[in-house]
Amino acid sequence: MTMDPIGIVFKELMGKTTDLIKQKLGSSEKLVSFLIKEGFDKPKDDFNVLYIHTLVTCKLNGAADPVLNIFRDKDVISAFEKAFQENDLQIYKNRLIKTVEQSKYGDEVKLSKADIKEEGEKFFNTFEKRSPAHHVSKNPTSC
Repeated sequence: MTMDPIGIVFKELMGKTTDLIKQKLGSSEKLVSFLIKEGFDKPKDDFNVLYIHTLVTCKLNGAADPVLNIFRDKDVISAFEKAFQENDLQIYKNRLIKTVEQSKYGDEVKLSKADIKEEGEKFFNTFEKRSPAHHVSKNPTSC
């Protein structure tokens, strides 16, 4: 039996590339939006994937773009993850308020008259509903 070194290398690279492509596509808001609209809405149990799915769900349900831009902020995402892990929504709300005060999107949020604390709570509750590690929220309102 002869070995085809190029075939072996190609097969190995394709396996690794396929995993990377699946990972990147799973965190694409446009792809997730398409999948949700087509009824394929079963995200895997991964914080980043669930967060993207929650962003898309809120967008599809009418959340204002300035609010979504605040939710995309890396510090907001970090605070959200900590708040979710500790089941302490206040960590997240405090970060939202600070980000609205300091972010370039803050003025847009204020002009939209969106209540960032209320929107943040809806986002949190929507995420909770999607998460297999479902926490019990005090307010059932979601996106």
